[in-house]
Amino acid sequence: MIRKTAVLAGLLFIAGHTTATVISVPAQYTTIQAAVLAATDGDTVAVSPGTYYENINFRGRNIVLTSLFYLNNDTSYISSTIINGSQPIHPDTASCIILNSYEDSTALIQGFTLTGGKGTKWLDIHGAGTYREGGGILTEFASPVIRYNYIHDNYVNNTAGVNSTGGGGIRCGDGHPVIINNVICNNQAYGYGGGIVLNYCSADVVNNLVVYNSSGHAFGGGGLWLTGSSTAMVVNIINNTVAFNESVGTGTYGGKGGGLFVFVIQANVHNCIFWGNTQSSGGDFITFFGGNITTEYSDVQTVTAGTGNISVAPLFADSAYFFLSPGSPCTDAGDTAFTWNDQSLSSGVALFPSTGTERNDMGAYGGGKPAVLPVCHSGLTAIAPVEQAALFKLMPVPATDFITVVMPGNPEPGQYAELLDLTGKCLQRTVINTTTTQLNLQHFTAGFYLLRITTPGKPAAVQKIQVMR
Repeated sequence: MIRKTAVLAGLLFIAGHTTATVISVPAQYTTIQAAVLAATDGDTVAVSPGTYYENINFRGRNIVLTSLFYLNNDTSYISSTIINGSQPIHPDTASCIILNSYEDSTALIQGFTLTGGKGTKWLDIHGAGTYREGGGILTEFASPVIRYNYIHDNYVNNTAGVNSTGGGGIRCGDGHPVIINNVICNNQAYGYGGGIVLNYCSADVVNNLVVYNSSGHAFGGGGLWLTGSSTAMVVNIINNTVAFNESVGTGTYGGKGGGLFVFVIQANVHNCIFWGNTQSSGGDFITFFGGNITTEYSDVQTVTAGTGNISVAPLFADSAYFFLSPGSPCTDAGDTAFTWNDQSLSSGVALFPSTGTERNDMGAYGGGKPAVLPVCHSGLTAIAPVEQAALFKLMPVPATDFITVVMPGNPEPGQYAELLDLTGKCLQRTVINTTTTQLNLQHFTAGFYLLRITTPGKPAAVQKIQVMR
């Protein structure tokens, strides 16, 4: 069994991380790369909202590269601070961000939208040949923390002059990256690993949404693709939702492993959802040459062996955030040990975006600290949202100064409505005493919010609302 305390110990440094200097972009440097080159170990490069057509290289600096998200965890900074890698100075160096000079775990990439990356031409150090890899992020001999990013629409499909292409969203090699609380959506790589490639890495992949990625012509792996030298290399895949990725292709390896493809490495899958992934051949999970996948307390469409696993439709509430709908079999279905618990109120009710009680929820919104990040806009076929009208209705939608919650019947004892921002912070709570409850929105700014109905002992029901001004 995986131990959460051991897996997440490497994350604890973040809370106490101090920096020598904060360097502002564009106030002090007009480009992110110039600010990075001016930084020294321990510095923070803080980037204001805007679109930056750049291809960044850390050049060995153990620094924090962040949007203004770091100030107050406002997720609007993630979607409004964009590194677009589509206009590289050299076409063979077209990853949005590169770390390839022994950067360690104090190197942090946080709070960005990374898009437009086309990958970097790369000589594999293990002698396999030349490849084009890493649309959003490429690392080699580096162990950064990658968190709170929206990594989407990076296309690593140019096979000219290379053996193959991989790692549409993220490609990491020969290090120990921590990949946590990211949305990795709608990326492509012609050869392998549309979402994430981990090449000769141990790694912790925690609370990510990996959806609608595509690859697999050469070596499979629509969502995640892992390889190494032996099963002594371990990748921990914890509380992720890996859904609706596709692996296309033919041959010995092509078109296999829509969700997860493993060569010669140990993958520990725990408290995850793997659902709706497709493949031309093979299964959702696939291993070769002694690779091994251990699966526990997870909902996997084509694999059921292992402690606590299920194989039933997870009942996503939507096709963008992939919240669990009320009644989802993945609610309160993760590991029963308290060390895996969801965050909860003193009453034992899980805090949004988790649902149900404090027992771990399978998928990206369960466990110690899940996050609600920007919505994934898919270029692929999306599932239909689950109809929630029978649970409660909202009028009017969109709303302005007031919104009315209409319950399908008499309220139950202890039932209440919460208005939350997209990070899950409760902004207003109202006890429900009648079938119609009016909520005052006059002090809310324009934007999107979440309305959650909580009933003691039952899964919470959540709907997104828009407030207009």
